[in-house]
Amino acid sequence: MTSELRQLAGTDELTGLLNRRALDELVQQRHADGGNSAVVILLDVDRFQAIHDGHGHDAGDEVLVQVAQLLQRHLRRSDSIARYGGEEFLELLADGDLAGGRRLAESLRVALQRLDIALVGGKVLRVTASFGVAEGGTDALGWRTLLRAADAAMYQAK
Repeated sequence: MTSELRQLAGTDELTGLLNRRALDELVQQRHADGGNSAVVILLDVDRFQAIHDGHGHDAGDEVLVQVAQLLQRHLRRSDSIARYGGEEFLELLADGDLAGGRRLAESLRVALQRLDIALVGGKVLRVTASFGVAEGGTDALGWRTLLRAADAAMYQAK
C-alpha cells in the first residue's frame, strides 16, 4: 500500500483526524518502540443526538469538525488524537501522567464549553463533553484495559 493510500485509510473523512484503526496501529508501534504505558483522554460530546434531532445531520457534522479543530489546537506535537467513535474522540498523550492528563482534560472541557459553533443560517450552538482519563499499558491486553478504564471514567463524568 502506498503511503498516500495508507494515510487515507487511517484518516477520518469528516474531521481529518486519525481513525480508530490508525490509532490502534500507532499504539502497537509505540509499544514495539518501548512505550509501555500511556495516558489517554476519552471524550464524548454530550446530548449529541439532540443536536441531530433539533438541527439536522449537517449541524452534527459541523459540531464534530469544530470539536476536532479545537482539540487539535490544544494538542502538543508529540500527542495524537483520533475520532474514536460517532461523537467520541481519544487523545493519546505521548508522555505525562494521570494528573497531567486530568489537567489537560479540564482545560479542554473549559475551552469546549466556550466554543461558539456557527451553523448555516447564523445560528450558534454551544456544546459540552464528558471526559474520562486513564493511564495504563500499551500491550494488547493493557491497551484494551486502558480503553475500558477511560470509558468507565467518562461515563462516571456523565
